Amino acid sequence: MSILRIIVILADVIILGWLIWSASTEVSPRGNEWFLFFGVLLVMALNIFFITVGKRDDNWITLFFKRKALEEKKRMADLEADLENKKKMT
Repeated sequence: MSILRIIVILADVIILGWLIWSASTEVSPRGNEWFLFFGVLLVMALNIFFITVGKRDDNWITLFFKRKALEEKKRMADLEADLENKKKMT
């Protein structure tokens, strides 16, 4: 794991700890601030998850994006082939 990943994970853990601490004290969010609070909490948790499993090639997220990239390359190749066929026809 690179040093940048370690720094980002530590920053996320610190922010998560601060959010949990602030929610448990009298500085807790009021009204619509709960949506923002849980949104940031969710983003930080997902960020830690994706950083820790993102390097592997066998996880479903990496495979999904590889598949989408290959589908787009195939679609572009098909469009280029169609364009060449139309040029030959004229």
